[in-house]
Amino acid sequence: MIPPAASEPAPAAQRSRLRLPGVGILTRLPPEEGSKAADPDANPDFDALTNFGEFAFLSDPRQSSPPPAQLAFTSGGDLALTFAQRSAGVRYTIRKSGDLNVWQDATSEFEQVASDPADGGERTTWRYTGALEPELFFSVEAAASE
Repeated sequence: MIPPAASEPAPAAQRSRLRLPGVGILTRLPPEEGSKAADPDANPDFDALTNFGEFAFLSDPRQSSPPPAQLAFTSGGDLALTFAQRSAGVRYTIRKSGDLNVWQDATSEFEQVASDPADGGERTTWRYTGALEPELFFSVEAAASE
């Protein structure tokens, strides 16, 4: 489950794991917002994604964006997860939880079924192959690749 948009930046303890310390990634910001561009944990548009999250999911750090991942059932009844991702420099992990407290890596329970080019990367769709449970939540984690 991707967190809803917020009107104020989330406290550090509630931020997602989208972090890339020490890297200036937002060269698109105007000069008057330069200090925000240098901080990957900043959220100048208050949309629940840090600057690194905007970078990782190919969105604009100056404009509020919808949640970066969409989860839906296909016409064939499969559960599909779609999100934009960078071609290089970021590692993505799909996680699942039955209670929103304990999360586990579920990347191996997804198979990529579609990929469309996007500016700086691609928009990918993944089919869930695991067992559906009465309460099941998903999250996409992005981290800098080493």
